[in-house]
Amino acid sequence: MSEEIFLLKQPGKINNMVTRNRIVMSSAITNMAAPDGSVTEQMIAYYTERGRGGAGIVNTGYSFICQRGRAGKYQMSTADDRNIPSMRRLTDAFHQAAPEGKIGAQLCHAGRQTTRDTTGYQPEAPSPIVGTLPTGYIKDVPEEMSVKRIHEVIDEFAEAARRSKEAGFDLVEIHAAHGYLLGQFLSPFSNQRNDQYGGSFENRTRIVLEVLEAVRAKVGPDYPVGIRINGDDLMDGGYTLEDYQKVAQSIEDCHFADYISVSAGLHSPEGVAAMVAPMAMPMGFLEHLGAGIRSAVKNTPIFIVGRIKDPLHAEGILQRGSADFCIMTRALMADPDLPNKVMQNRLEDIRPCIACMQGCTDRTWSQLDLTCLVNPVAGRERFWAKLTPPPRKKRVLVVGGGPAGMEAARIAALRGHEVTLWEKSDRLGGAALLAALPPRREEFGDFIRWLITQLPKVGVRVSLNQPASSEAVRQFAPDVLIAATGAFPEIPKHLNGYSRPIVSNVYDTLSGKTQTGHRVLLVGNDTQTIECAEWLADQDKKVYLISGAQTQAWEDPWSAIAQDKNSFTGRYVLMSFARDKIEFLPFQMLKSIEENGVVISKTGEQHPCTTSVRIGELEDKFLEVDNVIVHLRMQPVREWMHGLEGVIPSIHLIGDCLEPRKALDAMADAGRVSREI
Repeated sequence: MSEEIFLLKQPGKINNMVTRNRIVMSSAITNMAAPDGSVTEQMIAYYTERGRGGAGIVNTGYSFICQRGRAGKYQMSTADDRNIPSMRRLTDAFHQAAPEGKIGAQLCHAGRQTTRDTTGYQPEAPSPIVGTLPTGYIKDVPEEMSVKRIHEVIDEFAEAARRSKEAGFDLVEIHAAHGYLLGQFLSPFSNQRNDQYGGSFENRTRIVLEVLEAVRAKVGPDYPVGIRINGDDLMDGGYTLEDYQKVAQSIEDCHFADYISVSAGLHSPEGVAAMVAPMAMPMGFLEHLGAGIRSAVKNTPIFIVGRIKDPLHAEGILQRGSADFCIMTRALMADPDLPNKVMQNRLEDIRPCIACMQGCTDRTWSQLDLTCLVNPVAGRERFWAKLTPPPRKKRVLVVGGGPAGMEAARIAALRGHEVTLWEKSDRLGGAALLAALPPRREEFGDFIRWLITQLPKVGVRVSLNQPASSEAVRQFAPDVLIAATGAFPEIPKHLNGYSRPIVSNVYDTLSGKTQTGHRVLLVGNDTQTIECAEWLADQDKKVYLISGAQTQAWEDPWSAIAQDKNSFTGRYVLMSFARDKIEFLPFQMLKSIEENGVVISKTGEQHPCTTSVRIGELEDKFLEVDNVIVHLRMQPVREWMHGLEGVIPSIHLIGDCLEPRKALDAMADAGRVSREI
């Protein structure tokens, strides 16, 4: 199938700059810059690895053009000449690692999409209208910008472009999408001015064109300048594709921009999933917007984004003429070598992005630095990108064939160890097989399949239907034992009636071990509980949900759902799919489990009493259900290890076998241990 890829491999041209292919890594939050906006060694290593992997263009994350336009605590600064040497270290390292690669800086002002706590200033915007967040609204009312201040910001964009060019960046990109300042001027949703920068379409577009003109004057005619715009705001009152087609035409007519990068969505509950699409969104779901903008311009190259992770899919977009370049940002987080593997016709070796959001969005939106579930090297390139052989080749036994066990076996074998993997069932995948069962979560299976294809290539011996016991491990006599046997759902014994036949857990439900009736109650507050609830609802069952969370807010009962580290996906599934399918019972908890139902009672509405119920019967209700599915805590599977300590020279526990957490943590454990042994 690799022979089908042709256009994606072809060089591209932006102004006078020639790219080695049509694969682009767009700007994305990494939170790797220092608090003062300077470039860190972590950031250099991260972007250098993407350059070494063969991408045509690699754009760094959002850089702020002035302190008041800052959107986060760990973003690169293009606001001060003093940061030019810092940025030069990044571009020099990138070009040394990738002489044919191109690295760009994205220039942005957050406008109202920031806080006083972040910048030290009151936010500024076209009009004094508060900005939106996926969880609601920003509390800071922005100051309406004067015309004088608008002109100052235009100059700040131009100066930021100058600094970027002097620092060695091959191009700059102006960010006018996603509800940041320039996008705020474009949209009547956020721009209610009645001067030359508001009112008519021409007036609202004016600042964008003036920024492009000022930037072009600073960097010269031959330096590549791009702009990112939305193709649709996906919000009532915002711009639609038809509006943005007019914007694109105005941009092309001004002759100051060399390409248009098309995205979608605002920082709102309705639009955020277009900006950073979870697994539930279909691949290539924004292609129509790229095609729409491309049809509106004559000669300007178009970049398109939107869950483009498969090179064959990207090739199809180019073949259909929907865009000229494909943005594959998260695919390059998952596998920086994707472009090289495409050029070498090694498509099956590309580690797939599964859009789980655990390492990228969930972390970066919490002001943590970026990593990746399927590629724990991301963010750790300085220490992990280069594998070193061990001082002595060892006989390594990995017990447990889930993702963490397979990854530990793979890395250990790549380093030169003799590795055997035991899996008690007849197939590899572990709990990830169950994670792939709920609706729109099938891509967990892509990662399982990738790991399975890699194990024989690196020499791992796999034994299926091989349960582990302390005696079997003693007889095998490994030098190193890596325990990756996961955890099992435990039904809390304090629940009155916990041992009744109608009580089960999420794992047994998804696997089919538990047969459910028509009325099912789930008790749990993490993403997997929501996904199981939706999975059951899709079978036309009546599904009830009790959170059991330690913290609930009376003003927002739904906040008690999706409280785990994968909260972005959980909340998105809840808002978009599951909310209308299940009956959520806020501020309720099990009082007892009976033969044909449960007694539920009112809880406290504030921590620490949110899981305690009333002693009296005033608020008791009987809920008739056929099954009670409890998913509140997990226990590591370690019984098989009894007596091995002191017998096996080196024992390591990883993933849920060490401590029940998320798959992201389990993969990080696997990466660490397999590099230490």
